[in-house]
Amino acid sequence: MERFPYSSDPDDIPYDDLDNLNKIIVNRHLRMAGSLKMWEDITTWLIKEIHNKKSMIIRKKYMPTDSITKYYYDKYLFKGGKQLSSFDVFPSTFQSSLEQVLIRELSTKFNFPVVYYRHKDKPNELKYSDFDKNEWQLSEGFEMNSNDICVMEKYKEEFIKFLDSCVSLIETFNNTGRSIYEHNRVKKERDRIVKVMNYC
Repeated sequence: MERFPYSSDPDDIPYDDLDNLNKIIVNRHLRMAGSLKMWEDITTWLIKEIHNKKSMIIRKKYMPTDSITKYYYDKYLFKGGKQLSSFDVFPSTFQSSLEQVLIRELSTKFNFPVVYYRHKDKPNELKYSDFDKNEWQLSEGFEMNSNDICVMEKYKEEFIKFLDSCVSLIETFNNTGRSIYEHNRVKKERDRIVKVMNYC
């Protein structure tokens, strides 16, 4: 495997030349970074599923056609917000906090920025962001059926589990200076999302 591009330092050790421990650390964070991207992509996919199958366009906006669909659309996919952005606390602050963990864990020089950023530049075998769209398909028709509800509840359960794994890792290492501020933001956002998703 070739050295990652965009190295920030000519003395950075290429990925293939890392010792086993540092390679394990980098791979664990690549999987975490891939999961971040995967959950962004699953969210976008489910939003499109609702737009295409369970919405009407009113005043140039997609509007879910029944209250149950609207609940999942607003609370689960948009997390109580009006829109999604790559600058939101999830994923932005999660990424930067996890990157700080990576830096603290590594015991050698490595081109760390490419782990949580520049996703397209990674070798395919290190992206870890693929997901099976068949598992996240919604039915045709304006109303949610029992299978659609199972899909959305699975989204909630697995997404929260992923957030918890991020917070747990960040909590272990980010305990000084600015990292405390970012850790608190991450934890508050996790708690906010859980509260929104559990709101009835």
